[in-house]
Amino acid sequence: MPKRSWALFLDLDGTLLDLAEAPDKVLRPDGLIEDLTIAAGKLDGALAIVTGRPIAVLDDLLQPLKLPAAGQHGAELRLSPAEAAFRLPTAPIGAALRSMVLRAASAFPGVDVEDKGQTLALHFRAAPSAGEPLKRQLAGILAASGSGLHLGQGKMVMEIRDPRYGKGTAVEAFMGKPGFTGRLPIFIGDDETDMDGFAAAERLGGLALRVGGERAAFGGPADVRAWLSDLPGRLNQENWP
Repeated sequence: MPKRSWALFLDLDGTLLDLAEAPDKVLRPDGLIEDLTIAAGKLDGALAIVTGRPIAVLDDLLQPLKLPAAGQHGAELRLSPAEAAFRLPTAPIGAALRSMVLRAASAFPGVDVEDKGQTLALHFRAAPSAGEPLKRQLAGILAASGSGLHLGQGKMVMEIRDPRYGKGTAVEAFMGKPGFTGRLPIFIGDDETDMDGFAAAERLGGLALRVGGERAAFGGPADVRAWLSDLPGRLNQENWP
């Protein structure tokens, strides 16, 4: 199959960007926008960012570049750069539930609650010992709420979200759109929240490439960025990707 017949799906934090102490402290490396722009062109636009961040925050981080994107773990979609982003009908996180989550988090100094609208993320990188006791409390709160919401786990973060959506459903949505349809997906990610994206890519005949850990394709985000920078040349090689 011609190398241009691949579609590329990229996680953001921990994959393209180095992790930071807090979400608002990440830095955008020099050259990333140019490399993403060239890669998207070489793939005829079949390149999307699939992230836990809201799409509006993603756009701020990558401005002025605007790419196809999935935000909040698939709860938000922008299927092409020319289209507006839209939210899928997720189970609501009501005011009472938000209040209980905030109260639970406040008992652990250093835990930061990030309200994304359709999801709630609790970052405990600055308070690693809070992870297990906070997880137990949140699991109890969600079970009692009857909300149907799920507590997901990532690298020093827990996220409350609708389990009907994920990075896998986002990949499937893109692969049904013109420009992506008929291609084979490559999903690159680093965290547990990327696992359903990996599964969707492989189910559709593509590849899952992990960043960091055992059997990883990339040691860290710097390796992913170097690979992305080399992409134009790799597209002409028989052993791509």
